Amino acid sequence: MDLPLSDARPLSAVGPYTLWQPDVHGPGMYGFGLGFLAVCLIVAGVGYDGGPLLGVCFTAAVGGPVAGLLLILRRRTVFLRGLEPDEP
Repeated sequence: MDLPLSDARPLSAVGPYTLWQPDVHGPGMYGFGLGFLAVCLIVAGVGYDGGPLLGVCFTAAVGGPVAGLLLILRRRTVFLRGLEPDEP
C-alpha cells in the first residue's frame, strides 16, 4: 500500500555523536576502575580475616560500577539534551 506522506522532510542526525565522549564516559570509568581494583585486592587476600578492609573492598566492588553507570547515564542525558535544537 503506497500512501503519500504529508510530512516528507528529510531525516538528519542530531549531531555527530561518537561512542566515546571523554566528558561523558571519563568520570564514570573511575567507578569501574575502583571496582576492578577492589576485586583485585579481594582476590589478593586483603582482609582475609573478615576485617573492615574486606567490607570496604566489597562495598567498592559493588558500588563503584553502579555509581559509574549512574554517572555515565546522567552525563549522557545532559549531553544529548544539549544537542536539541532550540524551538522558536
